[in-house]
Amino acid sequence: NGQVASWLPNPCQLQAAILNDRGFMVDVLPLDDGRLLAWSVDEMTLKVLAADDLECLDTLHWPEELIDEELDEAFRTTLDGAIQLRDGRFVATSTMEAVIWSKDYERLSILDGGAEFSHALELQGGRLLFGSGTVMTIWSGETYEHVLDLRGHVFASDALELRDGRLLTWGTRTLRIWSAESGECLAILRGHTADVAGARELEDGQILSWSSDGTLKLWSGSTEGGVAPGEPVEARVHGVQQLKDGRLITCSGDTVSFLSPDNGECLLKVRDTEGALDGAMQLADGRLLSWGGGISIWSTETGEHLSRLGGSFNGAMQLEDGRIFSWDSRRINSYSSDTGERLSSQKEVMIGGNSGIRQLMDGRLLSRELTRELKVWTEDMTRCLV
Repeated sequence: NGQVASWLPNPCQLQAAILNDRGFMVDVLPLDDGRLLAWSVDEMTLKVLAADDLECLDTLHWPEELIDEELDEAFRTTLDGAIQLRDGRFVATSTMEAVIWSKDYERLSILDGGAEFSHALELQGGRLLFGSGTVMTIWSGETYEHVLDLRGHVFASDALELRDGRLLTWGTRTLRIWSAESGECLAILRGHTADVAGARELEDGQILSWSSDGTLKLWSGSTEGGVAPGEPVEARVHGVQQLKDGRLITCSGDTVSFLSPDNGECLLKVRDTEGALDGAMQLADGRLLSWGGGISIWSTETGEHLSRLGGSFNGAMQLEDGRIFSWDSRRINSYSSDTGERLSSQKEVMIGGNSGIRQLMDGRLLSRELTRELKVWTEDMTRCLV
């Protein structure tokens, strides 16, 4: 709602707040000097704030020559985001330009190459990658000169740098691997039938991608051949995780699938007869915890169902002391991970979706409520403190 707030953790109380009346405050970036950088889409400004009292120390205005007030509001430049570079400089991007400031907030350069600058990524060696859509561009981080273009996507939505320095981009149905030196497209990873929603590089160098077509795919990272899991996933995929032994797990419908990181083969499936699953995680002792239709614990070796802790829940987590917490919009329960015994149940909560709870450094628990309140609880969650 345009407000930035700062809170003291113990006791939990509001320390400072500022309200941006003219525009919706989009995001806040912590700078390496301890100050904060906040920006608003509508105002086209970035504000440097003191972290303790949120005093505005400096205001960085988008260059006036880049703002066309005569354009219809729907077509005006908007401020998309900002990143801080390793040397302390920071880069802010809009749809068609990027502006670079020094760590002392002096404007250093405007990058305007006729392409989109919606995303920014600092590459090895200090070069900068920008863009989305049909063209992504690479610029020198020293001279601010345009170096090369990456062309080929129908629409690229995001990118990451692989550990060997190559670039991975994805968007409409395909992923592409590029040489960061020449801009040459080294591989096109085809196989998804809808937009690619995300991708990550695994520890062994393989690439894992997931798509709104409901599938995950494993790629070698060096060729055009993609290897899909043994059986395509027909339902919505709830993300992917890598277990301690390297296997991958993903939830879809009422099933958790264990996949080989080598070839994507489905090694094991566990099915919850109580209904669709919302998620799963590996416990500290290696067993698997799933939630959705019910809270269950499984063997990751055999897939055996070991215990059921409770009925339908939206989310779950394990604390460092081993306790398991699960929640829905009406209650939070805690269980012993050893015996499955329910330890406590707190009904004075209204938690939505996967908002859940977090454990603070001093052991107390923090819940985020549907009533737009934050509640701080004792470690056993028997009493609300604030």
